[in-house]
Amino acid sequence: MKGQDAVKVDLQRNRLRQVTGISRLSNLTELNLSRNDLVEFPLEIRQLRSLGKLYMNQNNIKSIPEGILPSLERLQFLKMSTNRLLRLPSDMNTCQSLTYLNLSNNSLKDLQPLVGLLRLKELYVEKNQLAELPFVLYFSKMVNSTNRTCNLIWVVETLHSTVYMHVVTVMTKY
Repeated sequence: MKGQDAVKVDLQRNRLRQVTGISRLSNLTELNLSRNDLVEFPLEIRQLRSLGKLYMNQNNIKSIPEGILPSLERLQFLKMSTNRLLRLPSDMNTCQSLTYLNLSNNSLKDLQPLVGLLRLKELYVEKNQLAELPFVLYFSKMVNSTNRTCNLIWVVETLHSTVYMHVVTVMTKY
């Protein structure tokens, strides 16, 4: 088997600071870059059109650049926990195959870019700096499992042109 034919690559725990040449693995369906020293999200990942699972947890990534996730049309699983994410890309909701998303242990304050992820079944956002959770995410029937532990959340609900704000301190797993 040639390197280009690889479908799964596990590069965790290698103290990687950057990843280059990964785009040559065009058949890749699973990529594990967790537990490294990555500071930037590798731009080449956008060329991995067959990617279904991406592990990027336990790095030092501060942001996911715009334009990467929309190109990953088959991505169903994304683990970005324990990074330094400050914000999410505004085009994140175009990643329509996503069913599992773990954003725990970051510095996120807003989850609005997640509204519209219609296939999302599991969402983990505990230990962030969330001040507000979009109502549609909080009570979504689509999301079966959501862990929002340790966030003080203002749930904003609009009903008949009236805005209702509820303070919810979530400390349990659903």
